[in-house]
Amino acid sequence: MQDASQELIAPIAIYLSERTNYLNNLRDSLPSGVEHFQFFNKGQVANWYEFFNQMAEEGPEHARLQTTFGSYRCQEPNMNWVKDYDGSEVFKGDKIILEALQGFTDSCKMLRLYDRWKELKK
Repeated sequence: MQDASQELIAPIAIYLSERTNYLNNLRDSLPSGVEHFQFFNKGQVANWYEFFNQMAEEGPEHARLQTTFGSYRCQEPNMNWVKDYDGSEVFKGDKIILEALQGFTDSCKMLRLYDRWKELKK
């Protein structure tokens, strides 16, 4: 078995990776080379899998993506992804990156709520 930090293990993350283009669109819009982007969960550096497993299981609170093109974060309390415009120029992939992160976040939230609802109905 592969190290859990090197694969998607959260059922919601796996489901969305198989049925949506959010992760593919994000991957295709990031700058080439892992040295040009970094994920953070709760202030700690995370790899791709840890980042999306965490978001799927617990939500995007304190999640952040730092790239050579700028920093993207989930803005609380409304849980909308935004780019921190610190004078960096607008990158053509900003819209795709934000839409992919937001779509994944919203879908995870919907599926977590659905799972809770199913449990309450039992």
